[in-house]
Amino acid sequence: MADRLLLTKTDLAEPEARQTFEARLAALNPSAPIIPVAQGVVDPALLFNLGFFDPATKSVDVRRWLRDEAFKGGHENAHGHDHGDDHLDFNRHDDRIRAFCIIRERPIAWGVLSGWLDGLATMRGDDLLRLKAIVALSDRPDEPVVLHGVQHLFHPPVLLPRWPSDDRRTRMVFITRDLPQETIEATLTAFEKAVEEPA
Repeated sequence: MADRLLLTKTDLAEPEARQTFEARLAALNPSAPIIPVAQGVVDPALLFNLGFFDPATKSVDVRRWLRDEAFKGGHENAHGHDHGDDHLDFNRHDDRIRAFCIIRERPIAWGVLSGWLDGLATMRGDDLLRLKAIVALSDRPDEPVVLHGVQHLFHPPVLLPRWPSDDRRTRMVFITRDLPQETIEATLTAFEKAVEEPA
């Protein structure tokens, strides 16, 4: 769930053991950089200000925070759903902990998004280890919303005044336990269909 992984005692480990361990950490959390720490010395700048506001530039840097590009090294699946999803799967580890990024081309209605997240947190919050997202809203196409949650606790959504880059797709990064990507996608699709269908 971490934004950074500090690796200590690297001077005591055999190079092969260290590489194996780093590969395991990268598989569990591909978006967290691994920082070696020798004799307890680490640059404080690597440990603080890890949110999407960059104090150095006094601007929003969602790409630095979301790091969805870290999942592009994994297996890509294009399922061809009618809602235009792309799925990036980065699960080279065990069956319990899953890390993945869901990309959606079509904007999502706020009512669908908030209802879906409430349901997900209520029903499976213990297994929702981390969620970071930038979401295209159908009712505010020029103002994406940034989401961050850990288990049942979600920070208040932050509406950005504009997109931080030319990429206007929804990107949701998940780390889950016993909660497969397919289940999360199915619940979101069900919420969308329920809202779209007339009562």
